[in-house]
Amino acid sequence: MAFHPIRPLWMLGILMMAIWQPPMPGPAENLPPYVLEECVAKAQEAENRFLYAEALEWYQKALTLKGRDPDLQAAVARQLIGMEKLDEAHAVLLDLVAQFPQHAEGHTLLAIYLQNFKDDFAAAEQHYRLAIQADPRSTRARGRLGDLYINLHRYDEARAVFEELLRINPRSITGLQGLGKTAMKESQLEKALQCFRDAAAVDPTNPDSYRLLAQGLSQAGKRQEAQAALQKYQKLKSDRNKIVDLQRATRRAPNKSENWLALGKEYLRQNYYPNALQALRRSAELDPANAQAHSLLAVLYLNQKDILRAQDHLLKAISLDPQNPDLYNNLGVCYLMQNKYPEAVEAFQTAVQYGSQDPGVERNLKLAIQKLKQAKPLRP
Repeated sequence: MAFHPIRPLWMLGILMMAIWQPPMPGPAENLPPYVLEECVAKAQEAENRFLYAEALEWYQKALTLKGRDPDLQAAVARQLIGMEKLDEAHAVLLDLVAQFPQHAEGHTLLAIYLQNFKDDFAAAEQHYRLAIQADPRSTRARGRLGDLYINLHRYDEARAVFEELLRINPRSITGLQGLGKTAMKESQLEKALQCFRDAAAVDPTNPDSYRLLAQGLSQAGKRQEAQAALQKYQKLKSDRNKIVDLQRATRRAPNKSENWLALGKEYLRQNYYPNALQALRRSAELDPANAQAHSLLAVLYLNQKDILRAQDHLLKAISLDPQNPDLYNNLGVCYLMQNKYPEAVEAFQTAVQYGSQDPGVERNLKLAIQKLKQAKPLRP
């Protein structure tokens, strides 16, 4: 018999010809290896939480320890872009590709800047190709190059780029969408529609596949199908925009617990569980008295079967919201999963006492009583 936990429900711009000076190499050889690793780990954690200023500080500390490092320099550029310090990011990237001409990400970021902000399409094409030369499996550089060719009406070259991408990875969303866009420009509507349908099948949560499919169906005169695809696109796009808006709120006010709570709840609603965990942890760190953050963290840890962490957050939440029946139900589930049947019965009974109307709580209580009766004869 199953038990039932309650389940609550980035464009690059860069400009500046100044020479960026990286931090001077520090005495890394005289420091324990974990110092550098710790800096990078802290930087990555902050970047995942969109705390770009904090991440930048840790990446710069890592560069001071290690000296020139292309991946760390690219990471510095990413944080500067996130902070909208585009001139500084450009200078970092110029230095990066000068010192490390085989660094794919550096060439790709420069190409995006040249294409979108300077209209220097020839130079952008050159940097995309340098990125592909450095990393032949670079989906991002190939996709951007293909889109550039479409915009320049160089359809044969665009098709070749996307076909090569699909040879590398037949399930590439970028390849399927790009090949479809090229076919649609050449009035090959059935081929385009098949590409867009294939892309949507590979990733049903990608809104662009449905937008492109709606455009193709409309051109083909299939109005009802086009309307259905458009509605699907609008729903997925709305969900994505909600997350983008909430991410912006955390960047504007990174120390407000409620912003991280709202972001975590939206991630959870859209089933992005690792992202939800990151956001809710930040919310609880900023406001340890946030009962809802602890409750949602407990749900996530229960789903991961990390029972002790779930129990810890539930007990914190109960201390803050002692009459919430959902908390006692989930606590009872924790106890059941640890074979602590008396504690489970008591928790479920408390959930009922505080007015839970969820049928799953009654089933959990019956299961806990049954397990308790079965266990009693085994005790001395």
